[in-house]
Amino acid sequence: MKLALLEHWLQGVITHPEGVRAGLANTLVAGGACVDESELESVVTPSEHLSALERVEIYSDMYFLRLVDCLREDFPCLAWTLGDGRFEKLTRGYVTACPSMHFSLNQLGAKLASHVATTNVKKRGFFAELAALERAIQEVFDEHASPAIGRAELEAVPQSDWPSLRLVTTPALRLFAFRYPVNRYYQAFKDGRRPKAPSEAVASHGPTTWCAVYRKDYQVWRANLTHEQHALLAELMRGAPLGRALEACVASPGFDATKLGSLGDWFREWASEGLFVGLSVER
Repeated sequence: MKLALLEHWLQGVITHPEGVRAGLANTLVAGGACVDESELESVVTPSEHLSALERVEIYSDMYFLRLVDCLREDFPCLAWTLGDGRFEKLTRGYVTACPSMHFSLNQLGAKLASHVATTNVKKRGFFAELAALERAIQEVFDEHASPAIGRAELEAVPQSDWPSLRLVTTPALRLFAFRYPVNRYYQAFKDGRRPKAPSEAVASHGPTTWCAVYRKDYQVWRANLTHEQHALLAELMRGAPLGRALEACVASPGFDATKLGSLGDWFREWASEGLFVGLSVER
């Protein structure tokens, strides 16, 4: 067997979600044939103490254990909340349903939140939101750096130009509208407390908490937002100039326009936190 073909075959056998025996039965070699268990020793040499099958199974077990360990590192709060057994079962199912297709393990957990939302796990709504928050923390940490616009640059814009002002938000920003108190729960975990996962009855039909995840000075930060702050930032992220963004917000259900009295304070805080990396005035 040529080396390239041998490598491709061995990868298929080792990474088969149902184990090595299933991998042997379903992984083709040259000529469209499979190497069954009785023929395995013609490809893999047994050792003094292990059969060819047992040797391959070691690599198969380590492959999945490594992926689960990577996910445990990336989603520590979710792993602690579920416990070792439930987390391993969940993530084994995930890497089977969404196998790693990228050279970097940083991308391994990209779809975990959406996968959790489709499972039959109890409290899956909360767990999916928690996974989304932890994934955002990873993504924001890895985003490329862009020089931020400071308060002085923002305050230099003439008041007459503000309705036409288009602000570019930093790539290292994610916004969330959660049905569960996810950020509060995550902070309790980070503080070393033992928070209790909220029941499904806690969730309403719409969002109840809002959160921004962003990077400043090479650290990832999380900030609670009001509904109104979240709505405005979301419009700005979509590229709307400030005037149209405010009009859309005021017209949206549940938006309290009286909160806009603090608009200047919002922008001073957001600029200080480095949330904007570009500005232009739409003519």
